[in-house]
Amino acid sequence: SEVAPVAQPEPGVPGPGAAPAPVAETEPVADTELVAETEPTAEAEPPAGAWRDESWLLAQPSDAFTLQLVSVSTLERANAFLEKQARPGDFATYRVNRDGRVLHVILFGVYASRDEANRAAARLPPSVGDVRPWIRPLAQVQGAIRAR
Repeated sequence: SEVAPVAQPEPGVPGPGAAPAPVAETEPVADTELVAETEPTAEAEPPAGAWRDESWLLAQPSDAFTLQLVSVSTLERANAFLEKQARPGDFATYRVNRDGRVLHVILFGVYASRDEANRAAARLPPSVGDVRPWIRPLAQVQGAIRAR
């Protein structure tokens, strides 16, 4: 199975052999700074080929894992986050309906095992900010996409 490359550790970021950062095993509480109260009426599409989309996620092995970084309330906010990334091809997005609202979920990487995902969580690029990634089975993500 194909595994997306992980950004190499940068100065000040724990490298291989460092203790992994704690990883949430349950869904994180929504960050109120990232979730707006209202939705715009029109949303801009992401730049072609910049980051992965739902069809790419559905084509990945269902027994793989990914890191959920954040959920935002608009596609514009998702695009702004992703446009700041040096390696946007390491990221993927999908939409989910929650409590009557559309959220745009941003994921990082696809990993063959939970252990690989946990190690990657400890080496996230600084450009993602201070996030606590949630290790998600890809089958769960794929189910959410199909359930819409």
